[in-house]
Amino acid sequence: MKKKFKVLLIGCLTAIVAIGIALLSGCSAVSKLNEKEKATYDVLIEGSLQFKNPASVRVLSGTVNYYDVDDYRELYGEDFEERYESVWSDADKERGYLFYAYLRLSTTNGFGSTTSENYFIAYGEDGDLNIWDLNEYPSLFGDDDCYATDDFDYAAVNAALEEYWENYL
Repeated sequence: MKKKFKVLLIGCLTAIVAIGIALLSGCSAVSKLNEKEKATYDVLIEGSLQFKNPASVRVLSGTVNYYDVDDYRELYGEDFEERYESVWSDADKERGYLFYAYLRLSTTNGFGSTTSENYFIAYGEDGDLNIWDLNEYPSLFGDDDCYATDDFDYAAVNAALEEYWENYL
């Protein structure tokens, strides 16, 4: 009887541990992001390919402007239709959201040194992602918004980026 009890107990404990591992492994960093953070993550995965070491791109601070259609309708009320048609490109409408960001990013350059710069990131009329180094365009954009630390959870975005590159490489 004791032997059957031990076998049953070990079997139950093994099953509980296996279920726990399965549940924890299915909880990725990306699944914890809200819509704004997920859009930022997606933009940084796509945009990081423009840097020497894409896997090194991390957010230090910044401001993200993310509006889905409902957010935009609420923001502009009666002026929604006019602004929606004049501001949103066909690519924005297809994507389902408007996105632009002022971000301070940390990257590793071609010499292996870590650098940080301010960037303006937005989708163009054609739907292509554009990244402008604000040092190269100081008269076009202000960079104060790049230093905000309370606009979104950039640590969560960085965790998702790190997880992506760990699984990718």
